[in-house]
Amino acid sequence: MSNSLSSLTRRGFLAGSTAAGLLLPLGVSWAAAPRKGGELRISMAGGSSDNSLDPRAFTQQMQRIVGVAVCNQLVEILPDGTLVPELAESWESTDAVRWSLRIRKDVLFHNGKSLDAEDVVYSVNSKTSTRATTCCAMAR
Repeated sequence: MSNSLSSLTRRGFLAGSTAAGLLLPLGVSWAAAPRKGGELRISMAGGSSDNSLDPRAFTQQMQRIVGVAVCNQLVEILPDGTLVPELAESWESTDAVRWSLRIRKDVLFHNGKSLDAEDVVYSVNSKTSTRATTCCAMAR
């Protein structure tokens, strides 16, 4: 009884592997060009049937991770604690109670509406239980 693997030599294996390695990048060039739209399905541990993309409804760490991946923040906090502008170009405060934020002008929502100060105030106020009318109410 002959064994087909016994006819494979080391030289033959290396030649075949090299050829496969050289041809592999050619498959990438045949991929379809990216296009807008479509659907992204993600499967990961930690999800739940009551998950939401509404930041006010986040109850689990996994929701927060997805939310940060999908939505922008006013300011990003780097691992070393440094603040980096994201949606806010700059910010300043003289008393650490009242803050002035300069919002980027080039930010668009998925429906084409541009981000403005009212959107930021709404988002901040939606996270407070008192439904305050200004951003400064969070510091009270």
